[in-house]
Amino acid sequence: MKLNKALYGLKQAPRLWNKTLVNFLNNLKFQQLITDTCIFVNKDLIIAIYVDDKVIIGRKNHIIVDFKKQVNNRFKTKDLGNLNFILGINVERLTDNTLVILQKNNIDKLMKDFKIISETRNTDIPIQPGHKLTTELLHETESLRKLVDATKYRKVIGSLIYLMTCTRPDISYSVSILSRYM
Repeated sequence: MKLNKALYGLKQAPRLWNKTLVNFLNNLKFQQLITDTCIFVNKDLIIAIYVDDKVIIGRKNHIIVDFKKQVNNRFKTKDLGNLNFILGINVERLTDNTLVILQKNNIDKLMKDFKIISETRNTDIPIQPGHKLTTELLHETESLRKLVDATKYRKVIGSLIYLMTCTRPDISYSVSILSRYM
């Protein structure tokens, strides 16, 4: 007996889902970008795909509605309306139709998880350019070495890298300096 569709949990299921979706979008005359294979474009729309989530961007609402109908005819989907949240990023539309992306929830969770005091002093520059960090203190005493939790440090840096990559390029210099000490 031959199965005609992949089952969840099988190793090849994600690959088959991706192949099916790419073929469907190619049949609708979308082109997959070489630089980011999660982005599909045609003359009217831009589609961003993350696993089974889609973000549809277009200038004309009726074209977006038509595309959604075509997708609904092929796949079982759920329309969540205007984009407000994706991949931990809040998206807000301002009155002049510009979009603002924020990661307030991720920052709040990061501060809570790592017990960072929210009343910390704000600064325009997280670290002064040219600032040198050293590991000299770690080698001075065994007690100081025990205070450093390497796993927790790596988790903090990983979280900061995600923030930096998505919405906070202003902290990239600081994070790159700190990541050298993982």
